[in-house]
Amino acid sequence: FCYIKHHKANYMFKRNIQGDEMYKYLTIKEKLLSDLTKMSPHTRLASRNAMCIKYAATRTTVDRAINELIEEGFVYSRVGSGTYVSDQNAGVKRISYWGVILPEMGNLVYPSMLEGIQEFVHRKNVNIVICNSDHDTCREFDHISRLIKSGIEGFIIVPCITSEMDYRVYRLMENNHIPFVFCNRLVDGIRAPFISSNSYYGGYLATEYLINRGAKKIAYISKKRYKSSIERYSGYSMALRASGFQLSDEAVLLNYNEQQEIRHLIMNYHPDAVFAFNDFVASEVYHVFTELHMQIGVDISLIGYDNSTVCELMPQKLTSVSYKASEIGYKAAEVLFDMIESGNYPKMDVIIFQPEIVERNSCR
Repeated sequence: FCYIKHHKANYMFKRNIQGDEMYKYLTIKEKLLSDLTKMSPHTRLASRNAMCIKYAATRTTVDRAINELIEEGFVYSRVGSGTYVSDQNAGVKRISYWGVILPEMGNLVYPSMLEGIQEFVHRKNVNIVICNSDHDTCREFDHISRLIKSGIEGFIIVPCITSEMDYRVYRLMENNHIPFVFCNRLVDGIRAPFISSNSYYGGYLATEYLINRGAKKIAYISKKRYKSSIERYSGYSMALRASGFQLSDEAVLLNYNEQQEIRHLIMNYHPDAVFAFNDFVASEVYHVFTELHMQIGVDISLIGYDNSTVCELMPQKLTSVSYKASEIGYKAAEVLFDMIESGNYPKMDVIIFQPEIVERNSCR
């Protein structure tokens, strides 16, 4: 739990530093690049103080933009003399910027997805700007519209979970000819590539794994009732039926607010195994088992989902279903890059990764 709290704090910190200052910094960098195209090689740039006044920015923001332009070869510095325009014919490639829009920073899937995106883009002269919509469609619209004004070239988006979809933001990208890729969730009626994992099969796989290890009474527990949790429940129920087991309402918890509800299910149903919607839910189930003096992997089996770093931090390491988040992120970046390079969009690719079990010690 300390790890989860620390992990979430790190991403909230990133969210803060990549707010308005990030937009300001990107805007200034784009303006500087535009100004450089009108200047001859080896022309001296204005002083940093003059740039601060011209662009209405702090010295820190201007320094950051200039330092990156130096690293990227657009300008060079002479100690005690100033900063000068580089020879643009020297083969320097322009840096691209993409937006990555996530619905929440605390979700343990997204760090792996970001790792996959970064693994691809670091070789392609692409920087990413990470924004948190917090499942708020208005905030999502604000992030995307401001990034478009800053010259962003494309987006990888995990759409908000909401009952009322705001289509303005997608129409805005379409009208501005900005390519984008969906991960994890689709938006009905919007043409864009979709990269995800097969949650139905993952649910079936997890339940079948428990059955093959001798489980007779398997519970399914999810914190929120939405598309992914229903898909995993569907796989769970199909695996039970395929093995001749009866479904029981007492064995299923699709939407809980407190750990007491998990305790109530366990005390009333007495499962010999639990399939948790994700590793965070599994960690809460683990806590309840510990309070009830039940030993994971001995008295009862527990399997999570996502194969996050939490699995290795539990006292009894957690068996989990790999969501393939890193692979999804890498593929989304690859597809977006191809769209930008070819100018071929919107595309309607649908790429679904198949999950797999990662065995540890939490199942009997």
